[in-house]
Amino acid sequence: MRRPPLRKAALVLAVAAVYFAAAKVGLSMAFAAEQVTLVWPPSGIALACLLRFGFGVWPGVALGAFVANATANEPLPTAFGIAIGNTLEGLLGAWLLGRAGFNPRLERLNDVLGLIAVAVVLSPIVAATLGVVSLGLGGVEPWSRADLLWRVWWMGDAMGILIVAAPRPPRGNM
Repeated sequence: MRRPPLRKAALVLAVAAVYFAAAKVGLSMAFAAEQVTLVWPPSGIALACLLRFGFGVWPGVALGAFVANATANEPLPTAFGIAIGNTLEGLLGAWLLGRAGFNPRLERLNDVLGLIAVAVVLSPIVAATLGVVSLGLGGVEPWSRADLLWRVWWMGDAMGILIVAAPRPPRGNM
């Protein structure tokens, strides 16, 4: 379905704004470093938006991630590298789930297992790897902490996806 250009631009900006706001909340819970937290809700928001609205909203994810990181006390190239990782994480998760015939209502075991295997386990590898490399190359964090930072980053993104992207059952069905 094609959206009119203004409507698409508004949707992309809305995704960016929601991502940015959630990122600021996530960064306020930083654990291992100023940029690394045990729960990263924007990963779940990015995946949910890409699944719901399609791949055309990826610029909103990228913009929200870049602005959040650019305002988080790090050099702009580092913020750019982290934003690339965050964006690719969501795109990879949505693409792989789409290829697997994923139904976001999670009514089949295959959908639940797909969400866990693809979105929770695999796609955060991209963001954690590019994020930690960006922090190291930018001189923000020493390479000696890369292993710890990578594990916390991966776990935070995985938790954000589990918490935010997994749908809630309708009321009265429990």
